[in-house]
Amino acid sequence: MAFHGFPCSHLPWRHACALDRTRLDTWHVFKLAVFLNWNFIATKLRVETEKRGCSTLSTFLESRFDDKSGLIRIITATIIIFFMGCYLAANLIGIGTVVEAVFGIDYTIAITVAMFVAMIYSFVGGYYTVAKVDQFQALFLLFAIFLVPLITYTHMPGGFQQVSKVARDNAIPMTLIGDSSWESIRSIIFLAMGWGLGYFGQPHIVTKFMGIKSPAELVKSKWVGMTWQVLALGFAAIVGFIGIGFFNASLYDPQLVFVVMVKELFNPLIGGFILCGLIAATLSTMDSQIIVSASVISEDFWKYFVKKHASDKELIWVSRLSVVALSFFSIYLAYSKNSTVEKAVLYAWSGLGCSFGPAIIMALYDKKANRHGAIAGIAIGGLIAGFWPSILPYISSFDIPSMIPGFFASILTIYLVSRAYAPKVVA
Repeated sequence: MAFHGFPCSHLPWRHACALDRTRLDTWHVFKLAVFLNWNFIATKLRVETEKRGCSTLSTFLESRFDDKSGLIRIITATIIIFFMGCYLAANLIGIGTVVEAVFGIDYTIAITVAMFVAMIYSFVGGYYTVAKVDQFQALFLLFAIFLVPLITYTHMPGGFQQVSKVARDNAIPMTLIGDSSWESIRSIIFLAMGWGLGYFGQPHIVTKFMGIKSPAELVKSKWVGMTWQVLALGFAAIVGFIGIGFFNASLYDPQLVFVVMVKELFNPLIGGFILCGLIAATLSTMDSQIIVSASVISEDFWKYFVKKHASDKELIWVSRLSVVALSFFSIYLAYSKNSTVEKAVLYAWSGLGCSFGPAIIMALYDKKANRHGAIAGIAIGGLIAGFWPSILPYISSFDIPSMIPGFFASILTIYLVSRAYAPKVVA
């Protein structure tokens, strides 16, 4: 069974590298939104999609909102492909940065090889292979993220006293909130909402809910997934905490805290295996995204607009060719390396979360939501997330995650437009 917490597998890098923000990242580990997603979205979505015979998110939204025009399918499929391409590029940036720093391999070669590895087993094996590979990678990652901080701690003579001293000397807060200032509270709220709200709309997460064998399996999946996530992200936060003392707050690139720990403490053979866990974390996200995007292209574009009666064999080949095309698109985006891993991931995460999270929630819980509201809400969410980085400097002096305005603007738009264009009841 695939671990549904995998789409968060990039987060250990973020948690581990934020040496001066451990207090905030610990909050992020226990995001309430993850649990709410399992409790209130997973089962209802699994039941609804089976009842309607839907295999993709686009077809579910089209069926639920009774859209005969195909507009919902076009908008959702386009948004998925664009932001999934950005997400894949962000993951490639992470892999390229690690491989270049550790092995001295050229960044371009690293991301090209990584993309082809993910592409090949997604191309050949499909959904089942991705699920099994994800399962293995999850266990491997959990082992690696547990072992490294444990070994690192044993190599710090001062232990936690050393961490406290370095934090005190460098004015790094060691508490969850740090202080009671508005800036600290605002940062925590923005961090939690900027990532947490996105869980409701990630296609590579919700399609795992849709694809599970039976709704009864979701109870077991929830507790397995939540346990994995708490353990993995908890130990990742500990990496950042211990890194404060181990590096004396002087690491030249905080994104590489886990990598440098491994290089300094393990021999090349063992260190290479451990770093495979880091790369596996990213690959497990990438393969899910590739499969989702390929399904969208074959089911929502090819079968609907090009050849309505396409055979299963033909759709498989369209899906496989889509895997290749999307892979090249992602490599092209990653070549520029014009962003940090965190910012690149957050951009894609926000785009998908703002576009689909509100639509899924309203589709499942608001009987009055209709196609007019859904189309407007999905479009508003996607546009705000897409252009927010360019708009923000003109309206605010501090960083506001696009997830906050995008998510709430989308859900409000769906509610208001659905009521404004509600079917008239004939007396």
